[in-house]
Amino acid sequence: AEIWEAVDEYCRAQGSARGAVTILTHVVCPYCGTPNDIGEANCRACGAPLADAQPIVCGRCGFLNEPHAQRCVNCGAKF
Repeated sequence: AEIWEAVDEYCRAQGSARGAVTILTHVVCPYCGTPNDIGEANCRACGAPLADAQPIVCGRCGFLNEPHAQRCVNCGAKF
């Protein structure tokens, strides 16, 4: 967790408001590549299920993380 704090501190010093984290704005369908709104059950283009592509919400800080993350990139909590 200390390394991520150092990275975030450096990024903020360089002018980034959120540090090194990426803000997830959509879910990309793993079958056809179409961007979909977060929380959608199925792809709007091909109808494929999006459950495995949904972001992981951190139980500690509420941050949206990449679908297969092992730790929260915001606070370092393990999933």
